[in-house]
Amino acid sequence: YSKSVANDEMVQDADASPEGGWPAFEAYVQNKITAERGYATDALLDSLKPIALTFSIDANGKPYNIQPVSSSGNADYDYTIISIIQQGPRWIHNEKNKRVKINIQLPEK
Repeated sequence: YSKSVANDEMVQDADASPEGGWPAFEAYVQNKITAERGYATDALLDSLKPIALTFSIDANGKPYNIQPVSSSGNADYDYTIISIIQQGPRWIHNEKNKRVKINIQLPEK
């Protein structure tokens, strides 16, 4: 299961979705990334790659065991994205014990 979070690149799957829907989740992630990157240099921002994460969803709908599948190339940025997902909305999951995969790209400057 995979979902890209960037602009209009949305691939939805009925097995899992963020509470409030994909458009609200995408806006949440992009707003948080934009707020967090205020201190980053243009050189750092230009060097970042999309990050792919996998995670499980607990009985309350919260993501846990969030692991990068592919790194952005910057460990601090990867940690920031993981924190954003941990603090984000609950998830609705139709299958137990299935991992979710999402791809997150940095918003354009």
